[in-house]
Amino acid sequence: MRLRTRITLLCCTVIAAVSGLTVPAQAAPVVLAQGYHDAIDVQYNGGRLELWVLDNSVSPPLVRDPANVVFQVKPSAQAAVPNRPEFAFLGSPGAPVWILPQTENQDLLWPTITTWHVPAGVFRNDQLTVRLLNVQGPNGFSMFTTRLGSVSVHYDSEDGLPDSLTLGLTRLHAAWAFEATGTYTLTFEVAGTRASDGALLFSNPVQYHFVVGGLS
Repeated sequence: MRLRTRITLLCCTVIAAVSGLTVPAQAAPVVLAQGYHDAIDVQYNGGRLELWVLDNSVSPPLVRDPANVVFQVKPSAQAAVPNRPEFAFLGSPGAPVWILPQTENQDLLWPTITTWHVPAGVFRNDQLTVRLLNVQGPNGFSMFTTRLGSVSVHYDSEDGLPDSLTLGLTRLHAAWAFEATGTYTLTFEVAGTRASDGALLFSNPVQYHFVVGGLS
């Protein structure tokens, strides 16, 4: 998907009851550019599935509305597409790509998809499906993991969306790849089947904002 967009950030009031976490009464736009953060933080509150950002740059962590957060992918995240067929989804070998790595680099953002704040037993088999619905940006976005030399592509905006990833109650560390500098809006939702009554629940679609390269 090769759409171009500009992100308009809106300040809004965040009101939520999240046990053990701090929620600011008024959230100001913040830029998160390095360190570990629960970028896509799944919560279950009042019978509803919700998507938030858990900002771990402060103690205790702050639950933030994604509308009030910009994730920066620093220029130093630039790499070259490996000359291996399993990485063809990133582009041509040697082409530039900006990657937030699966393993921690203290100078870069280390985002996760986190589902383990949902209480055990609420959803059938403790499973939730996180769906990437849409990507707006100057080039492709993908998310993948590597293990023992194999590559698993979880999301790829250039081979058709939506893409779905089913997770247990966990924290997923993955590589987040952007194929050009600029601004991206990633739209996610989460779904799960409630164990008590078999109801299929969906969160609202939520937009997450990324800037790849320097901040203007």
